[in-house]
Amino acid sequence: ARTYSLRRMFTEAHELLNEVESKLVQQAEVAGIRYYLERGRTYNSAGEKEKAKECFVLAFDLAKVLKEDFYSIDAIHMLAIVAPPDDAIALNEEGVLMAENSTNERAKNWLGSLYNNLGWSYFDKGEYEKALSIFLRAYCTMILGVPTARQFLACLLHDDVGVDGALRVKTDPWGRGFELRPGTAARVQGAPGHVWADGDWMRARAGLLLLYLGVA
Repeated sequence: ARTYSLRRMFTEAHELLNEVESKLVQQAEVAGIRYYLERGRTYNSAGEKEKAKECFVLAFDLAKVLKEDFYSIDAIHMLAIVAPPDDAIALNEEGVLMAENSTNERAKNWLGSLYNNLGWSYFDKGEYEKALSIFLRAYCTMILGVPTARQFLACLLHDDVGVDGALRVKTDPWGRGFELRPGTAARVQGAPGHVWADGDWMRARAGLLLLYLGVA
């Protein structure tokens, strides 16, 4: 069905899915989850977002009942794709938490895709710094794999991975504001009402810097 819809042969895709539906012994099984996912993907490719959403919700609910983490995350990542930007961020973040907490290694492999989609959601909102940090997580996860990426990012971000494998995140104790998850950095923010009185020093420092660089 997916090969048909990718070629925009939606009638043929739905006909094949109708055939699959007629052969399902019961829809409350993994085959039923996959059926709803593929039906939803076909609707999505055809631009029928609401019908796609209905299928992805059914797939997600069934996967949760059957405790199929891999398919639960597949469904929630598809729900994010058909959702408005703000909803997409919340859904992708929920998917990230599900993948990180799952004991199923196949489910954890969704992290790279989820980070990537989350990065684009922030990019579409114009939050480019946050998007860049999340794209970095996506790249490291996809290239290095989940466990190695966690250790690499911990070193890069000056965090610690304990002997128990848990990631302990460091941050700025003087930070006035912080990123929303999955970002962890302190953000530079102004101090409302504070009047700075270091103009003389800042001008002197700029002169010292020019002397150091050898700029006449």
